[in-house]
Formats: sequence, structure tokens, C-alpha cells
Amino acid sequence: RGSLHASASLRDFWDRNVPERHAQLSYAFNIGQVGLSLAGRWRENDAGQVGEVYASITLPLGGSSRSSHRVSANAGYARDRGQFGAVSLSGSGGREQRAHYGVTASRDGNGAGVRASANAGYEGSKGRLSMMAGRASGQAQWSASADGGLLWHRDGITLGPSMSDTVALVRAPQAAGARLVNAPSVRVDGRGFAIVPSLA
Repeated sequence: RGSLHASASLRDFWDRNVPERHAQLSYAFNIGQVGLSLAGRWRENDAGQVGEVYASITLPLGGSSRSSHRVSANAGYARDRGQFGAVSLSGSGGREQRAHYGVTASRDGNGAGVRASANAGYEGSKGRLSMMAGRASGQAQWSASADGGLLWHRDGITLGPSMSDTVALVRAPQAAGARLVNAPSVRVDGRGFAIVPSLA
């Protein structure tokens, strides 16, 4: 038992001789905890016809209430670029699985080299951190970002996640470490304060 998806579209342009046609058919199913899918795509436009078929698999690598990991792979053939494929490993962990990571290697066909990328991040009650690195065609790139919020009030300064235009300051002196019901990623700090980042 699985799910079948089919779609098609036709777009015509006044300045083109051939209308643009798209069609896609895919079927996804599970065998136990393993996810599998088969798909095909077809496209036609002024440049000609292009078709591709591919298959993918997702396999969980075990986990617990504190972590989960999975590996995914796909491979296929396209008329315009030959064989292509990718494999990736991803997961999350830590308290409430706030930390996450991903590693991917792929090849796009037409003699292209292997592209590799990795990312990691953490979302805590005081904000978010994320990092990314990748390499393709002999060039490397990387990036890092951090964001969070700061609220200045009469009892001092409280740090929290990024905030919207309307926020709330919670004061619960005896509840240090407690999680807020309407903001699950936020916990009351050691002084008894927490920020609800949005009231929308």
C-alpha cells in the first residue's frame, strides 16, 4: 500500500513556437520503516524533449527520545545528463532533539564531479546557531549564522529566541528550567524569566 501522484501541465507563450509541457508520475510506499519511491518526469519545450526516471530509498538508523538518524539515497537516469544520484545522512539529537545535522554527496551526470555539503545547527531557548559548508567544481564555500533576541526590562536583561513585534515576559521565580506551553523551545532561565517570542 502506498501513494500514487500524477500531474501534467501545458503552458503556451506568444513568442514561442512550441508550448511547454510537463508531466510527472510517482509512487511512494513503505516496507516496514523503510521508505521507497519511484518516479518519472517528462518535459518538452523549444529546446526539445527531456525525460528522467529515478528511485529513492530512506532508511532509519535507529533512534530514541533524544536522537534520530536516517540515511537516504537516490539514483536515476536523465536523457540530457545521463546518470545522476545522491546519498545523504541526517539526524537530530540532544535535549528535545534541538541539534540537527546533515551530510550529502551527489553527482549530477554529464561527467560532473562529486558535490559535497554539510550542515549543522542548534535551536535553543536563547536563539539559533547554524553552519554550512560545501564543495563543488573545485570551489568551496561556507557560512554561519546566529540569531536571537534580547529584552530589557526593569529587572534586567533576558535573552531569548528571535522576537516578533508583540512579545511577553514571563516571571516564574520558582520554575527555573520549566518549559513554556505556548513556546515549547523556550525554558525559564535561572533567574525565573522567559520570553514568549510572539503573541500572534
